Amino acid sequence: MTTNLKKKLKNRLAATWAEQAKVHVGKNGLSETLFKEISNQLELKDLVKIKFLQNFQTENFDADIKKICKKTSSTLVGKRGKVIIVYKGIKRD
Repeated sequence: MTTNLKKKLKNRLAATWAEQAKVHVGKNGLSETLFKEISNQLELKDLVKIKFLQNFQTENFDADIKKICKKTSSTLVGKRGKVIIVYKGIKRD
């Protein structure tokens, strides 16, 4: 994430951390349905908080995060434990 993006999103990122997660990743893992839901949430709001539940099984958490970002054309802007926030700029009319 670039410095300019960090400055631009600083206050909104803090507010997003305070909110409930919009998407939960559980035992079904990284499915096409999950990617569609994240993409839909990113269309509504450019910052989306995603929580990985205890029943989510993975061998490489960082690779899973990169896969989410790649499939949804988003950028990781925050990570705390098993909770991440991804960003995708939205087109404003």
